[in-house]
Amino acid sequence: MSDINDLQELLKNHTDLFEELMGVFHNNEKQALSWLTHPKVPLCNLTPISLITDKVGKEKVMDMLYRIKSGDMS
Repeated sequence: MSDINDLQELLKNHTDLFEELMGVFHNNEKQALSWLTHPKVPLCNLTPISLITDKVGKEKVMDMLYRIKSGDMS
């Protein structure tokens, strides 16, 4: 995934995830794309984008976004 068009195409079937990303990153698609494509320690050093292909992985990504939004970094 390399640009905003790729992000929009991928997330068109995940509108809830897209809305959450835009909320956390204040509608900055470039920042959302960067966040999605870089490994995260809480996700066992996997990229969020690699996890949204199944329900359990998507729930982990959504949970991480919720924690960021609510300030819960535990």
